[in-house]
Amino acid sequence: MGSGRVRYPNLDWSGYLTEIESYSKAKAIVLVQKGYPILARYGALVEITDAEDPSVRYLAMVINVREKGLLPSIDHAKLQSLLEALVKQQTPHVPIDNIVRELVFPGASRQFGLREADLEILGEIVSRGDIFSLEFHRRPPRPYSTVREAGKSTLESLLYKKSDLMVLGKHMVHSEIFVPLDPENLVTHLAVVGQTGSGKTETVKRIVLEYIAKTRPDNTLLLFDIAGEYLGYPYSKPGVVSLLKAILKPQTYACPNPRGNNQSLITPKRIDITIPYAIEKIGFRRDSEMAYFSRYLNIYNYLNEKGLNVESLLVGRHGFYTIQSTHPSEVKSISTKDAVEKVNSSNNLLLALPLQDALTIDKIMNLSGSKSEYAPVIISEAAASLDLLAGDTVVGIHTLHLIIKIIN
Repeated sequence: MGSGRVRYPNLDWSGYLTEIESYSKAKAIVLVQKGYPILARYGALVEITDAEDPSVRYLAMVINVREKGLLPSIDHAKLQSLLEALVKQQTPHVPIDNIVRELVFPGASRQFGLREADLEILGEIVSRGDIFSLEFHRRPPRPYSTVREAGKSTLESLLYKKSDLMVLGKHMVHSEIFVPLDPENLVTHLAVVGQTGSGKTETVKRIVLEYIAKTRPDNTLLLFDIAGEYLGYPYSKPGVVSLLKAILKPQTYACPNPRGNNQSLITPKRIDITIPYAIEKIGFRRDSEMAYFSRYLNIYNYLNEKGLNVESLLVGRHGFYTIQSTHPSEVKSISTKDAVEKVNSSNNLLLALPLQDALTIDKIMNLSGSKSEYAPVIISEAAASLDLLAGDTVVGIHTLHLIIKIIN
């Protein structure tokens, strides 16, 4: 083969199914020239051409990869036949003996290798002209079906069917492919789960940003920010863009349209930031109330520094208050009429509302509007696990207000 390394084009991304484990699981052997090409990477999307009927194609995902040496029980003649079939389809002048010799007796160069990949079959690729769709497969592919990396045009046709798609990011293996999300899928329940540090918060931030920037401007989104991770206050991590900053500048932080056409992005007309609190934390005197609300001066200044130009309305035991944009800022008492005017006319509003600190299970059910017979049990168990259940009453409800949203 000479002193230099010989390259055999296209062999590093060809494979065959060796076993059909179930309707949706299969095993494949992939011949590679070095390392782990896309076809042998976790999460890669691959295209399977059926051995029995080549007109039938499937889309599958690599869910596990193993590197295995050849065992003595392998029939080398059949292996050579398999390799010859590979070469016949791609490169007609590859020295098969050299490949087989290196697989069976690997030398220092280790130019060729085999990878065993576990595949999850996602569905059958159905073509109607230039349009592809993924449908439930009528039968699994047959053994010895060919496995190849899914083509970019095929993936784009399967994924980019609408013009108003939200984008979660780029595929972790196919970096040229954007991962879309249809806004219509958000009308049902959605959970983002994962280990600590796996990216749950960033995923939710991306979904919210894309939803606000690319859907109808009259849509309303309610976000519970328990730790201040989305607002960016008081929780802030160096190098991480807060959700507030991103939705104020969608042209900078929203993902481009995967179909390449220009898509107008929406900056929300109004952002309301509501801070619930337990009213018993405030003293009975008006000056105690005003002193309590002074804690919101920092967040008020932070929001305005971020370009939100926020108004403020603080609802206390004795009346309504606002933060004046003086230097330094200070809390001032306002009339009921002025408070109503702020609610109706403010472009962006920082709102501090009192929250009752104890509610019965029945009251929570009434507030939630849920008719589920399981909801009272769910609420009771959740409150008990947090040591917040006293008889049929949930105490410290300000730490549990997400439950109402969950069961609604």
